[in-house]
Order: sequence, then structure tokens, then C-alpha cells
Amino acid sequence: MNGLTVPLDLSEVNSVSGDCTLAVAKEGPKCFVAVAGQWGFSYSIFCFDIDSKKLVWRQEVWCSSLAGASGIPGIHLAGISVSDGVVASYGATCGATYIEGFEIATGSPRFRFSTAYFDRTDP
Repeated sequence: MNGLTVPLDLSEVNSVSGDCTLAVAKEGPKCFVAVAGQWGFSYSIFCFDIDSKKLVWRQEVWCSSLAGASGIPGIHLAGISVSDGVVASYGATCGATYIEGFEIATGSPRFRFSTAYFDRTDP
């Protein structure tokens, strides 16, 4: 892959101000980008087609924690990995660790796990 310009406005992707982690992975003709804020709130993962340079899907990663909600910046380490038809987004915040998997082709959630979800009732 020589390069890919990703059409993302980070102010729209991550509404929480502060530093963010940008994680990138490639699998075949797909490029995956996750933009996680320092606070541990939910964030977006994107799938782009490298050949057409178009967005294939966008999915919300629930993440885990209210870390940093007190006003003190939190710590949020995040990454992504691709294997067996699934792209996994994982990380650790001040209050929890998590991993969530999405189907490469559709972006449909395959699994979600966190040591602490706050107010999440989505299926």
C-alpha cells in the first residue's frame, strides 16, 4: 500500500476534546481506522476500500469507561487487529479493558466484551 488519504474530519469523528489515538490495520483490499479519544468513551472504527478509496462501513466501538469524567484527563490505549474475517478493536482505560469484534465485510458486531460498561443496553 503506497498511501491512502482518509477523508475524516476528526472533530466529527471524536466529539470529546483532547488527544486521540489513531489505530490503523490493513487486510487485503480493506483499510481499517479507529479514532479513540483519551476519555474512554465510545468511538468510531471505519472500513475503507483501498482501490476505490471509499468508506465501506462505520461502526461504533462501545469502549468501556467514564474515566476522565471528573475533569482529570484519562488514559486510553487503543488498537486494532485483523484475523479470520474479523477486525477487533481493543484497549484499556483507567477503569476497564475491552475488546470488540466486527465482520470485515459488513461491519456487523461479532462480539463485545468489557470489564465495565456504563449505561449500555444496546443488543
